[in-house]
Amino acid sequence: PPALVSETPVPTRENTRPLSASAPVSSEASYALTQAAKSRISALEQALVDAEGWAGQREATLAKQTQEIVDLNAKIEALQREISTSALLQSADTSTKEKILKEIKEFYAIVERLAGASHQVQKAARALRSMPLSTRQALEIQEQIEDMDKNLNALRVETLGKRPK
Repeated sequence: PPALVSETPVPTRENTRPLSASAPVSSEASYALTQAAKSRISALEQALVDAEGWAGQREATLAKQTQEIVDLNAKIEALQREISTSALLQSADTSTKEKILKEIKEFYAIVERLAGASHQVQKAARALRSMPLSTRQALEIQEQIEDMDKNLNALRVETLGKRPK
């Protein structure tokens, strides 16, 4: 990252005179000190803004890379399952092959149903954004959403129960 703070001098005890009644400070010196302090404050504020920007960019990059890693791991697992299924199909007898193919068809049917349900929920949300609702209609939709949420939680539990250890 670029240098965040400019090299303006910081007022310290060594480079400034203490204010006292016996040694009055000229208005020019006071003005110069005030301007230097304002300049330093501006530089520090800009450095803070720059640092926050860099931090935000780093966090976004990390989040994106983490998601990419998760996606790639899921693809790896899917490919490993396909390889093992292919190996089973090559060495299995006819009844085992039919059973494996039936399970694969059932799996993809479930995935298609879930993808269709997700798509329909997205369409309903888009349609709902532009539609005014009465109280009764809003309650009815809320009941449907809660029912879907219960079914979704049951599906999550079932899926977690089936996950290989």
